[in-house]
Amino acid sequence: MSIYQKLLELEAEIIAQNSRASAALQKQSQLSGDCLFLLNSVEHEIGMSLGNKTGATWTGWLSFRRPQALLICRGRAFTEGGFFPVYRAGLDNLAGLSTIAEALRGFDVTPPGEMDHLLLNFMHNKETKVMLWYAENTAAYRPIFEANVEDEPVHQLHEAIAEACKWIVNRPKSMTLIEYLKTLETSG
Repeated sequence: MSIYQKLLELEAEIIAQNSRASAALQKQSQLSGDCLFLLNSVEHEIGMSLGNKTGATWTGWLSFRRPQALLICRGRAFTEGGFFPVYRAGLDNLAGLSTIAEALRGFDVTPPGEMDHLLLNFMHNKETKVMLWYAENTAAYRPIFEANVEDEPVHQLHEAIAEACKWIVNRPKSMTLIEYLKTLETSG
């Protein structure tokens, strides 16, 4: 790699760090303490964030923040080569290693259309509501949970996320979420 390319990468890293710092300040200033508490509690329960160091065989759920939101999806370990490889958590798809690099540089990461995932965000009207959405393939987001933030819905939110994660894992790829849920209703 030439010196010019290294300098371009260094400059991109500095720009990303500056944008990360300003984005973090903007996010914190726009979300109330209750909203931040809910985001942090979900991140804590998931336990793994995009780009975190992990074991070589790790697979599971990971979370990552976007402005005003948190995404939850399946992940797995990817290696960052070299003599002493480092394993990091990335999205469980072909672009997993690229998403790690983007997240570590502070860029906005979006799950690909074919990857089922959950989106947690807030709606501000007269009351602030926490919303949990399900994304399936390229279909529009479907709301699966809604509650007033003032009601402290931590337990209910965690249960809704756990149930939705079960849907993602158990849903046959040949069925949509609606079709899968209908089979659960008829068999139950």
